[in-house]
Amino acid sequence: MISFIVPTMWKSKDTLFNMLDSYKEANIPNAEFILIDNSHEFYLEPEITILIPKENLFVNKSWNIGVELAKNNIVCLLNDDIEINFQTIKHNLEAINNLDFGIIGFDANRNLKTERNEDDDIFEFKEAECRYLGFGCMMFIRKENYIKIDERLRIFFGDDLLYWWNRDKHNRPIYIIDNLKVPGSLSVTSANYNAEIQVELPYFDEVIRNLQNG
Repeated sequence: MISFIVPTMWKSKDTLFNMLDSYKEANIPNAEFILIDNSHEFYLEPEITILIPKENLFVNKSWNIGVELAKNNIVCLLNDDIEINFQTIKHNLEAINNLDFGIIGFDANRNLKTERNEDDDIFEFKEAECRYLGFGCMMFIRKENYIKIDERLRIFFGDDLLYWWNRDKHNRPIYIIDNLKVPGSLSVTSANYNAEIQVELPYFDEVIRNLQNG
């Protein structure tokens, strides 16, 4: 029913290992976990699909490849520096599947906590009024609602594009999970954060213009 896609440079090893342990313990039927190892750590885990590209694909291209390979209709794009309770996800999968949504995203101010959800917490979905801080840290999206992200957008604006494509272009409902509890941080694997944004912003504007006119 669901495929989890996590690009990583192994910058948050303890957090990522905790995520993998939680996924394995939850034993979600028909789920898959696709880890894109951009740092070539060559970590091996039989219950995890691990892709090791020849070069760093960065975040957005990793998402593209992960979604293309995903065998399930619902995909969850995850940062490697947050810890979700996969048992809670398992408990709420039917509700997620039955919800009419374009994207279910993350709200750092609401969802970043010091503790995780209990196993049997029932998610409360709230329609999003905007694209919240950290929206792309954890996004549920159906494969048919995903648009391939322009490869010139390496680190930034991928979640902005998916948000625009679903809400503004196709008028699909966007939600956040009001009572989601996720420990973690909002780290970015970029040595030149502001410089990279300035490089990618014109490409993002060009992509939006082309899609608007297409």
